[in-house]
Amino acid sequence: MHRVIPLSKRSWPESPPVEVMDAMKKYFGHSTFRPRQWEIVREVMNGGDVLAIMATGYGKSVCYQLPSLLRGDLTIVISPLLSLIEDQLKGLRLNKIRATCITGNTSQSEREGIEREITSRSVHFLYLTPEFVQNADFFLKRIAPYVSMVAIDEAHCVSQWGHDFRSSYRQLAKLKQLLHPVTFLAVTATATRNVADDIKESLGMRNAKEMRTNLNRENIFLEVKRGTRMIDDLTGLLKEDKKGRHFGGPTIIYCQTKEVVNEAKETLIRAGVRVASYHGGMTPTARSKTHDDFLSDRISTVVATIAFGMGIDKPDVRVVIHYGAPKNIESFYQEIGRAGRDGGDSRSIVYFTDAQITRNRSLVAGSVASLSEEYRLHSQQMGVHMEMYLTTLKCRRREILSHFDSLCSSSPKGGCCDNCDRLMLRSVNEETPDLEVSAEARAILNVIQRVYGGRFGGQKAIDYVRGMSKEEERKRRVPNDLKETFGVGKKRNELWWKDLVKQLRMKGFIQENKVQNGFGMVLSVSGEGVRWMNGKEKLLVSATAVQLKKRGSERASHSTPGVGGAWNGGSEKRLLGVTRIREWKSLSDSTPGVLPLAPLPTPQSMQHRLQLQEILFEIRNGLATKRDVAPFHIASNKVIEEIAAIVPSSVDSIASVSDWSEERRREFGPDFIEACTKFAAVTGMSMDTDKKSQWMLTDEQKKKLDQLPPTTVSTYRVHLQTGIKASELATMRNLAESTVCTHLSYCALAGLPLHLEALNISRDLREAVHEEIKNKVGRNIRYLKAIMECFPEGFVDYNKLKIVVNILEYEYGIEGEERGEGKGEMEKSQEKRERTIELPTSSTSNGPPAFKKKKMGL
Repeated sequence: MHRVIPLSKRSWPESPPVEVMDAMKKYFGHSTFRPRQWEIVREVMNGGDVLAIMATGYGKSVCYQLPSLLRGDLTIVISPLLSLIEDQLKGLRLNKIRATCITGNTSQSEREGIEREITSRSVHFLYLTPEFVQNADFFLKRIAPYVSMVAIDEAHCVSQWGHDFRSSYRQLAKLKQLLHPVTFLAVTATATRNVADDIKESLGMRNAKEMRTNLNRENIFLEVKRGTRMIDDLTGLLKEDKKGRHFGGPTIIYCQTKEVVNEAKETLIRAGVRVASYHGGMTPTARSKTHDDFLSDRISTVVATIAFGMGIDKPDVRVVIHYGAPKNIESFYQEIGRAGRDGGDSRSIVYFTDAQITRNRSLVAGSVASLSEEYRLHSQQMGVHMEMYLTTLKCRRREILSHFDSLCSSSPKGGCCDNCDRLMLRSVNEETPDLEVSAEARAILNVIQRVYGGRFGGQKAIDYVRGMSKEEERKRRVPNDLKETFGVGKKRNELWWKDLVKQLRMKGFIQENKVQNGFGMVLSVSGEGVRWMNGKEKLLVSATAVQLKKRGSERASHSTPGVGGAWNGGSEKRLLGVTRIREWKSLSDSTPGVLPLAPLPTPQSMQHRLQLQEILFEIRNGLATKRDVAPFHIASNKVIEEIAAIVPSSVDSIASVSDWSEERRREFGPDFIEACTKFAAVTGMSMDTDKKSQWMLTDEQKKKLDQLPPTTVSTYRVHLQTGIKASELATMRNLAESTVCTHLSYCALAGLPLHLEALNISRDLREAVHEEIKNKVGRNIRYLKAIMECFPEGFVDYNKLKIVVNILEYEYGIEGEERGEGKGEMEKSQEKRERTIELPTSSTSNGPPAFKKKKMGL
C-alpha cells in the first residue's frame, strides 16, 4: 500500500524559517525556541529518529506537535496515563487542533469513526496508551499510510533500568515495522546514560540522535528537613490570606503509604486547608474527582502516594513536599518536576528520618534478591544517590544532576538550596576540609570481612574496633593480627564510626544483604572494597557534623595518616580585583540606552494592578468552568499578570501578550478586554501601558537579561518598571524578600541597572563595603558573613550586602579570573564561585540540630 502522506522530502535549515516561527506564534504563542527545541523538531522533520531528554516543563509537547502542524499529517502520541491524554486533548482542542484518542473504553463504532477521520486527513494527533498498542496490529496497519511520526512520551518507562518500568512500553518497537517508514521521537525527563541506551535499543532506534537539554530546574528551591511530628512539620509551613490557609500555592504532598496519606489529609483538614487525598485504595471516581478539583483550583493541596506522579499536568504547582524519605533519586526528580512548570519560583521540601532511609534500603535489598546482580547493584545505587541527596551538606542540586550526568550549560546558581544558602552565611574560619580516614577504613573493613565474616550488622564491628568489653570474647578467637585491631578506634565515639560505615557503604566499599528468613541487614565488604583494602590508596571523605567535632585539635596537629585521621584541603579564596575595570550604573545615573519614557507607577496604581489581576483570575476561572477545562488551559498565570500590566483596550493591544496562542487570544481576549475597560473607567487606570513602557534596555542589556533564569527575569522586569521597595516587590511576586534580593543581585552581577534608591543602597554604603572588603577580609568575598561581621550591628543586612558585593564584583572582577563583556559573563563568575564551594557530603544530623528528637508521625 502506498503512503497517502509521504514524509516530507524538504530539508529543513539550521535556523527556523519564517513559516515555522509563524506556526510557533499561532499555536503556542512563543516568539522563540528554547535551546535545542528547533534542533529536535528539525531532525524529526527531516526523517531522523530522536531521543530527547528534556527537563519537565521545558516544552516537550512543542517538539512532537509542531511537525504535524507544519506538514498537516498525523502523529501518534503514546502516553502512559488516561489523565495525561485527557488534559492534552483539552488543550489541543481549545486551539482548534484536531486531536483524538483510543483507549480501552473506546467503543467499536467510535473507533470506526476515528479511522474515517484519519483516512480523510482531518485529524493531526492520535493519542494511544501502550496497552492498546499491544493488541491493535490490524488497526495500526490500516492507518499506517497516514502516520508520519510516533511520539513516545515518558519514554523512561521503556527501560528496565528506569524507575518506572512498564512492560507494555517494551512492545512499542513493533510500531517501526507496522507503520514503516515512520519517525520515532522518544521524550523523557529522566534518563541516565544506561537508561538512554536501553531506550534506543528497545525501541529499535539504534541510529537515533540523542539530544539533552539542561535538566537543571533552577526555579525549584531544594530543601531537606529532619522530621518530627506531622502536625508541627506540615502546619509550620502554612500561610494564610483571603484564600484561606495554604502552602503558598498549589501543593502536592507525597507520602510512602496510603495510611500516612490519610493521616496527613486529616491533619491538614483540621488546620483549615482545602485538601484531598489520592491513592490506590480509592475508587477511580474518587481519584478522578481529586485530580479534577486540583486542576481547577477547587482544592489547594493533594496528599498522595506516588500513583499521583505522572498523571498531573498542572503548570502552577508551587510546592512539592515529600513526607518521608523517597526511595530513589530518579523517581524523586520526576516528582519534584511537577513543581514550577510555568517557570515560577517553587519549592521542594523533604522530611525524613534515618529509620526511613534504613527501611528503604531493606526494601530494595528484599525486592531485588531474586534478580540479577547487575540490576541489584543498580537499584541500590539509585537509593544511595537519594541518601546522599538527603544527608549531604553540599549543593543538593548537584547531587541530583550528577546522577543523570547532565550536560548542563552552566553550574547551578548559588542560593539554589538550603545548603547553598547556609554556605553564603559562613565565616572564613568555618571551612570544612576533607578528612583522611585510610587507617580507620581499612581497620573497620578488615573486621567486617575477617572477624565477622559478613554475617552481622555494623554495630559489632564498631564495638570491636572501639574495644568494647562485650566483644572481648570474639577477640580471643581471632588470629593475632586481628587481635591488634581490637580497640584501635577507642578514641572515636560510636557516632563517628557509624558515620564512617555509612560513608564506606555509599562509597561502594560495603554492601548490605537482607537476612534470609529474618529481619535486618548484614554487612559484607564488596569486591571494590577488597581491592581498595588490599592496596595502598588513601581515602578522603567529606567530614560529617559528628566528625567535625574534634576538628580544631586535629587541624592544629596536622597528624599523619593513622587512626585519628588527618585533615586535608583548605578554602579557596575569591579575591576582589584591585583595579576597577568597568563602572556599574544605577537607573538614577545617566545610563546610556536606559531611557525613562513615563513616570514610575504610584503605589495606588500598583494596588489597582493587583486588584485587576484578581478580577482577571476570576474571569479565567469562570471561562474554565463553562468549558470544563482547567484554568491554565484558558490562560496561564503569566498571561493574566501580563494582561493586568498592559490593561489592553483592544484586540491589537492584547496581541502583545506573549505565550498565548492565537486561537485562545481570539476566543477569550474580548472577555479580558471588557473587564480591563470597565476597571479602568472606574479607577482611572491608564490603558495600553505596554506602549508607554517605563524603561527600555539596550540590545546588549536585553541579551544579558535573557541569560538569567525566567523567575529572575520576572522579578527584574517588575523592579525595572515599578521602582518599589524590595518588601513590596516580594509581596507582589509572592516571594520571600531574600529571594527577590537574590534575584536582583544576579542582575547586578550581570551589569543590569537597578533602582538603588528603592533598595536603600547609597553610594556611601557601596564605598563602605568596598573599604571593609579591602582592609578587613583581604579582598576575599567568598563569605558574606565575614564581611557582615566587619560592620556594627544594624549597619547593613544580608539582602543589601549581597547586592553590593555583586556590584563590586561586576566592577572589579575576581583576581585570576578572565571576565569577558559578552554572553556568559555572569555564568563564568557563578561557575567559578560554585567550583570553590566545598562542604561535607553527609551528616547524621544534617547540620546544626534545630529541635529535640521526637518520634516522626509516619
